[in-house]
Amino acid sequence: MKRYEVVLAIVGALLVLWGARIIRRWPVGVQQTILEGTCHLPATVMDPHVTKRSGTAIVIHGLSANRRIMRETGNWLLFNGLRVYLIDLPGHGDNAEPFTYARAEQCATEAVEALARRGEISPENTILVGHSMGGAIAVRLADRFPVIATVAISPAPMILPKRMPANLLVFSAQFDLPLLRQQATELEGAAGGVRDRLPDFQQRRAFRLSQIPHASHTSLLFDLRVGREILYWAWNALGTGKEAHLVPFQSNTSQTASIDPQDTVRGSALGVVGLLLMFPLVASTMVAVCGARGEAVQVERPPVARSILRWVIAALFAVCVLHYFVPLWFVHIFTGSYLASLLLVAAIVVALLDRGAVRSLFACSPRAGIAAVLLGLATMLGIGAWLNWQLTDAWLNGARWWRLALLFLLLIPYQFVEEAALGALPELRDRSKRASRFGLFLLLRLILWLAAIFALYVFLSGQILILLMGVYFAAFSILQRLAADGVRRRTGSAAAAAAFGAILAAWFIAAVFPLT
Repeated sequence: MKRYEVVLAIVGALLVLWGARIIRRWPVGVQQTILEGTCHLPATVMDPHVTKRSGTAIVIHGLSANRRIMRETGNWLLFNGLRVYLIDLPGHGDNAEPFTYARAEQCATEAVEALARRGEISPENTILVGHSMGGAIAVRLADRFPVIATVAISPAPMILPKRMPANLLVFSAQFDLPLLRQQATELEGAAGGVRDRLPDFQQRRAFRLSQIPHASHTSLLFDLRVGREILYWAWNALGTGKEAHLVPFQSNTSQTASIDPQDTVRGSALGVVGLLLMFPLVASTMVAVCGARGEAVQVERPPVARSILRWVIAALFAVCVLHYFVPLWFVHIFTGSYLASLLLVAAIVVALLDRGAVRSLFACSPRAGIAAVLLGLATMLGIGAWLNWQLTDAWLNGARWWRLALLFLLLIPYQFVEEAALGALPELRDRSKRASRFGLFLLLRLILWLAAIFALYVFLSGQILILLMGVYFAAFSILQRLAADGVRRRTGSAAAAAAFGAILAAWFIAAVFPLT
């Protein structure tokens, strides 16, 4: 291990501790439960530390999300003294039941009605909040369970309910898909335009469409402007007035602290950065313990133009095949089966076009392979556990673990052909070659993503998540490449780097996408 790795690890550990301290400042009683019925919905119930609650809020996540990612939205509602229910729809988060759009709406409706029958919520002081698919469900619930107010954050396309929800607040992002912005505009037209004066709230006819500049579909969940509007909308809808809860929360100690609803996101982000800084030391330690450090095997990189052409051919061929048949349908992951099939078919085509380059990568010592697999699992478990605490559900349940193992085997071929296309790692001091190699990597991933978007618009593949999650695919790809290069540099094995990359890719697909 090197001195800079130790320094980075120390800084990373301090950031993790700092993030944990920020998160733990929130004085909220949290209870995990299951909302029973024909659907079994895992739920988090958060109670504010106030003597008298002003009402309740039910928060419904969007497609490929979970109840934990809605935590900050719940924090703003807690700030108004509401008890908050965060639920996992079928196929999402901790809910292993199969997902369909119809099933998601049915289960959300059943959960709300069951809470009402048990007397835990009342329409007179309940607010429904939803994002994307959850926003559409919240709006449509107006026909089954009219509440005091509804907040729809970038709602998905829907068949409008027969009656508009009372006191409806809709958010639309500047960089959202045109289809979603159009849905927000249709809601405004159906509601009859903006009405946000106090008499409108009293008559339960208030409406506002809030256009958030410089925001995307998912960033709305973490946007300070959105949180504050939700806070004031809830105040007005519940008739509590803007002065009702401006007193800071009382912490668990005798001290009084001003708590920011965004603390959980800030703390989680600090922890993620800290864990990433600790990775180099962990990687070096794992390689040393396994005795896997070796000399780099020099693999000649194919001409760049040839690699790009092969990727274009492979990507287009793959989406054409997937138009008729998704080979990995049996994995039963919404969009994930399609994405894994795209990578597998493209890898087979590239391998057939350049068998020699791929064959040269198979030289790998068993120790290097073991070190890569162990490091991949440690990375997945460490970051997954941290994210699962407050930010998003990244810890696999039983139904996702077996999919992880299967996806790992199915994604190794793609990681191999990608390593072959990128060639050997340049020396650290050769920045121009490193930048060129990294640029080629980004271009190859972009080709695959654009092919999937082509299939979405031309073949009507229905894989809208690939478009919505483009920014997150890019962020994951960059981190995955940097980590895989770290493994390859330490072990000298492209095969070990491919195995490590396959574990991370399998984890991403198994953890993020809904089960079907």
